[in-house]
Amino acid sequence: MLMQDLMLKIDPKKLLYLATIIEHGSLKRAARSLNATQPALSSSLSRLESELGIRPFERTPKGVIPTDLGEILHCHARLIRDEIGLSERALQRMGRSPSRCPAGEPTEPGDGSHASRAAKMGTSSS
Repeated sequence: MLMQDLMLKIDPKKLLYLATIIEHGSLKRAARSLNATQPALSSSLSRLESELGIRPFERTPKGVIPTDLGEILHCHARLIRDEIGLSERALQRMGRSPSRCPAGEPTEPGDGSHASRAAKMGTSSS
């Protein structure tokens, strides 16, 4: 299997679940945090493992320990989660729906966005 084929099979939601499992150290605590059942979370994780052909962590009586590959996935899952959060906050600040947000426009204060330029010029961005 080519690495490109592998990447097409990664479900971002399952990656976010994986991050939560690793961060909580157990499926039980992660399930509680996600308002999900432990069997549902375990099933989702099993599908991810099957789809990717890897074990992202070792299950122990005390919880889970990420493997090296699990750590890599965890890093990327955190980035995805952070980007989703940044997008949500930017959209809330801008008061725009996702379909109207210009592609590639920075949205942080002082970043050259329309709102920042308008503020510097003393005009309203509305």
